[in-house]
This record gives sequence, C-alpha cells and structure tokens, in this order.
Amino acid sequence: MQSLVYFSTMIFNVSGLITGPTGGTRHLNLDGEILETEYGEFRDISGPVELLHTGRTVLATAEVSGYTTSSCARCLDPALIELRTTIEQEYYPVNASLMDISPFPTEPEEQVFLIDERNFVDLGEAVRQSLTSVTPMAPLCRDDCKGLCSTCSARLDFEPCECEESIVNPQWSALAEIGMGLKGSAG
Repeated sequence: MQSLVYFSTMIFNVSGLITGPTGGTRHLNLDGEILETEYGEFRDISGPVELLHTGRTVLATAEVSGYTTSSCARCLDPALIELRTTIEQEYYPVNASLMDISPFPTEPEEQVFLIDERNFVDLGEAVRQSLTSVTPMAPLCRDDCKGLCSTCSARLDFEPCECEESIVNPQWSALAEIGMGLKGSAG
C-alpha cells in the first residue's frame, strides 16, 4: 500500500525542458521543504536537484537532507533523526506527444512517476520514499543512550538501578549453566 503525501511544495513545471533538446537540464534547489505523511513529518528538506531531458523521460537526481522525529528505541525520549539520501527517479510524460515517445511502461506492478497533463513533476513522493528508506528502524536520542532498565524502568542515564544484573529466564537456565561451565574450563 502506498503512503499518501498530504502536503508537497516540490512541484515544478518542466514544459520548457521536455519541449527542448534531448540532454537539456534544469537545476533547482530544495530549501526547507516539509513533507507530511500519514506516518509523520520530514522537515527542512534541502538539497540540489537536476532535471535532465533524456529524450523519453525526465530524470530527476538529487542529494537531499532533512530530519524527522521519533521516539528513542532505548529510553523513549524524543529523538531528532538527521537524514541524507540520493534520489534518482524517472518521470514519464502523460503528454507523450510533446516528446514523441510512448507514454510510460504499462506493467501493472511497476510504480510509475508521471509528468502530469499540465507538464508538472511532483518530487514529493520520490523524496518521501527515499527519506523513509534511510530512516533508522531503531532511532536513538543520542549514541550513548543507556535506555531503561528492563525490570524497574529506571532511566539508566539519570538514576542508578538496584536490580540484579542478570535475570535468567527459568526456561533458559540449563543453557546458562552450560555457558558457565564453558567459562570455567576456558581458564
């Protein structure tokens, strides 16, 4: 299922580019853009974008940075996550007659990015997908975060924990004894 981009200002008119010569380029800059998605928000999206007329498509390449926020995987505090990614995406024209080509691939399982009937490209979805792909699955508020004690929930960065250092699940106790035996025989 594809996520919807609710708000995108990364829409550019490419009519001059696609009616011009093959190999023509247009250079743009994203500066402080915001993408709101159903899963959260990407903020301060910035970076250079190059649009290249390939003869049959417009190839968008970009070096993009931005950030998002999430909960730290260790302590659950807010985590600011800086992101950097490279985008390379082809856009196929709906008005294929302007470029004298067939409109776009017709494979039903292939996602196609389009230049709309007014000759605009929306980079928002390609940027969203690329930023999502580099967002860590277990973000940290900082690299040295000690997290929470799994027994008493003490915030280990700020308060000491009085819990036993290692609590062994009774189901694994036989395996733990084997491990202890190996440590004793290694010495």
